[in-house]
Parts: sequence; structure tokens; C-alpha cells
Amino acid sequence: MELVEVNETLINTLRLGRGSPVVMVHGLFTGSLASWVFTCAPGLSDTHEVLLYDLRGHGRSARPRKGYDLATLSNDLDALTHWAFGLEPFALIGHSYGAMIAAHFAATAPARVEKLALVDAPLDPSPLADLGDDNGGNVGLGEGGSGEGGLGLGLGLGELSLADLARTWGPASQPARPLGRRKERSIKALINDTDILQDLRGQEPIPDATLAQVTAPTLCVYGDHSPYLAAGRHLASVIPDARLVVLKAGHMVHLDATHDLTTQLRALLDGRSGSDGGSGSDGGSGYA
Repeated sequence: MELVEVNETLINTLRLGRGSPVVMVHGLFTGSLASWVFTCAPGLSDTHEVLLYDLRGHGRSARPRKGYDLATLSNDLDALTHWAFGLEPFALIGHSYGAMIAAHFAATAPARVEKLALVDAPLDPSPLADLGDDNGGNVGLGEGGSGEGGLGLGLGLGELSLADLARTWGPASQPARPLGRRKERSIKALINDTDILQDLRGQEPIPDATLAQVTAPTLCVYGDHSPYLAAGRHLASVIPDARLVVLKAGHMVHLDATHDLTTQLRALLDGRSGSDGGSGSDGGSGYA
């Protein structure tokens, strides 16, 4: 692992394998680069150089007070990829809010992204759309959708606890697992010591017109039990060269369907349809 300073913030990075470059971005709160290290990254690193990193405020990266909006997080991604690959285009894969970062980056810097994979990016409101930091010690958090005709988050105040988070975001085929004290402390520190909730509440959805600027062949992968499946269908209809694949999973597709997701990602990177790895697909024009 290597710490890299970008935008006055130390970001923890890990590079695996050799070959054409791939960047993988994890989701907020419960995510870190380990989200990919122990799931799909090994299956891609035998033929690609894979760059993983902890988003600011997560894992071993620094936890600055500000900078959790899509524009700043996309700027972090831009700086990291210039450090790692120079001007060479790369494939970009993101999960959950990491997929929103990936979509934003691919739409605003389309020449930089050769292939794009959006794994369970949120759009519509979910059971965890309410966030609260004034509910008597139960810090509520979640991802959902807001606005019409765009990709975004719905954020408010609620009574959802960290246990709710574990149940809702856990693998669909397994019973709920506790987050663990270390993870709970990390999430509470992120909420209490930064402006992440304020930044997220102020985040405008990505407009359809912006998403339509994505030029890379795009794979949208969603769980059949995910609260965001409708978002996948919408993205596949808005992004010009996009295809939707639905796997047997919840929101944490990388945990619940690691093998099938890896198969789909490898097919995207290799320019194949990957239809053998999913339980169903629809939408978009494909990328073969």
C-alpha cells in the first residue's frame, strides 16, 4: 500500500497486477479498498493493473472535514489516476456511491474512461434514505435517490441505526451480520467529525443530460433484491452504450455474487457480452 497526497489529502492506495489499467471505487460508510480486495479485484488483476484506493474519510485515508461531494471525490479520482497512469485511459468500476463517482467522472471526462461498470448505483429512495445524527446516539445513515431524471441521493433525518444498515446492505442470501465495533466507530467518526452529511444533502443529482455524455461502453450490474434495481434500468436507458445485467444479490453485489460479478466485469474489460454470468439482463445496446 502507498499513501498519495491529492488535493491536500493523504489517500491510501493499492496496486495489483499488470496489464491495461483498471480503477475500482468502493461505496460510502461501510466500504474501503478491502471491499474489492477480498471480492472481484483478484480475478481482474491477473490480466490488468488494478488501482484500488480508500475514499477520503474511509479506511486508511485521511479524514478531512470537507470534500465528500461528487465534484471533490471525482477530483480525487482524477488526481490519483494521473499519478498512477498519466494520460493513459482506463476502465472504471464503482459500487454504490462509488458508482456515482464513476458515473460523474465518466460523464465529465469521457476521454479518460475506456470502459465503465456501475454496480448498484442508487437512484430511487430506499429504506435507508433517512440519515440522522440527533437521534440519541443511533447514528442513522444510508443511500437513496432524490430528484427526477437524474442519479442522486435522498437524505433526511431518521431513526435508522447501524444495525439497520447491516441488515439492509448485507448479502441477500445470508442472515444479517453485525458491522463490528471497529467499523461502527469508524462510521460514527466519519459522521461526527466531518461535514459528510451536509455535503451529501447538498449534492445535486447527476442530470440525465450529463449521464448522456458518457461515451464508454457501460455495464450496469444490479442485485435482483436491491432497492435500486429501477435505477439500473433507468441508467441503461440514458447512457448511450449501456447494458443492464441483474444478478442474484442484494445491494452488496460484490459480496453476494462475487463470481458472477467478476465474470461480468472480465467480459466488459475483454469486450465480450458476459451473458453467461448473470441471471438475466435487459436494456441498452450492449458492448460486444
